[in-house]
Amino acid sequence: MILPLIPTTGIGAGNPVNLSNSLCSALRDEPEERLDLNFNLSAAITQPFAFHRRAEAVLSVFTERHSELNAFVRTAAGGSLAWTYNLAWRMPLTIGYSLAYGQTIADDVTYCSFLNVCVAEDIEAFKEPQFRGVISAAFARERRLPLVDPIRGSRLSAEVRFSGPLVGSDTLSQFLKGVAEYASHHQLGRRSVVGWRVKLGAIVAPERGFEGQELRFVPVDERFYAGGPNTVRGFPFNQLGPIQRVVDAERVDAGPVVVDSATLRTSASGGNDLFLANVEWRYALSRTFTAALFLDAGQVKVRQGDVFDLGQLRITPGVGIRIASPLGPIRLDIGINPYKPESAPLYADLRIYETQPDGTVTQVDNVLLLLQEDFAPESSFWDHFQLNFSIGQAF
Repeated sequence: MILPLIPTTGIGAGNPVNLSNSLCSALRDEPEERLDLNFNLSAAITQPFAFHRRAEAVLSVFTERHSELNAFVRTAAGGSLAWTYNLAWRMPLTIGYSLAYGQTIADDVTYCSFLNVCVAEDIEAFKEPQFRGVISAAFARERRLPLVDPIRGSRLSAEVRFSGPLVGSDTLSQFLKGVAEYASHHQLGRRSVVGWRVKLGAIVAPERGFEGQELRFVPVDERFYAGGPNTVRGFPFNQLGPIQRVVDAERVDAGPVVVDSATLRTSASGGNDLFLANVEWRYALSRTFTAALFLDAGQVKVRQGDVFDLGQLRITPGVGIRIASPLGPIRLDIGINPYKPESAPLYADLRIYETQPDGTVTQVDNVLLLLQEDFAPESSFWDHFQLNFSIGQAF
């Protein structure tokens, strides 16, 4: 039996269970509920030679908390059963079933922008805990060496996930999702390595009636996100693709709406189509230091007819340095974003207050108010450079 506890945190956090004091400015802008410690606690029983000498079965139970920067936080507990058959050396085929009871919380503006559900009371329905049953099939063929810092070989992987009422899912937890990825590395001489990766993904969901409208709702934590050290490094975490911007506002009684523009923040809502392509050249300066040049391309979009739209493709070059360590290469990359800030809807998170007869002021409502359909903040020269820090190669 295996009992792993895997906590995660952020660099510069002063409190071990909350990241609000992080040196990272992006973390300082996050809501409090997304700054607590992430974890995954699981217990598993493994049965080797399950129906075949090349197969094994794993029964596990788990509880977890997972958050994505600028996007969502999910807490869940459940169990899973997986059967893995090794088609060949390092070529597993896994079929599994999992059932979890959990809650995913995203910014209210996510539901308002894409579902036209903008009243706090209605939005709460999407944040209620749900049962989610998932049947999955995954295949991988791993031929890269070494695994931690590959210099040659390739990896092919594909996964299909289905969640529906027949496998125990509630209404707002149903989808069909597919992802495929291929990565290859080639050694050029003694010091150089060229690697490239292509990744594709798509999600569909059934149409459901809600508040008099027909919606296709994909759970927020199952959507595709891109931007950051392992996808397109010229964009901040999860900000390549559909985003919205929000400012705080308030109104007392029937007075004017007061907007606090200093609170402007960006919220990512993800998409149901994903395309990523990366190419990277690495040159060993010494046994410890390696320089890198890279070119990342990608798009995340909400499908509206065309599966692939060149107009939404974003390409960002960059440079980086890798430092060898026992945990793998410590990676520092600077992505160069040649684009202007993306236009996105601008909302006011409007809190409505009323003055009571005793003179106290009480909040009576909270709604999202669309201020501008296409808003893009001003940017400086330095905003076109995105610093990424991570451990391990990007792909």
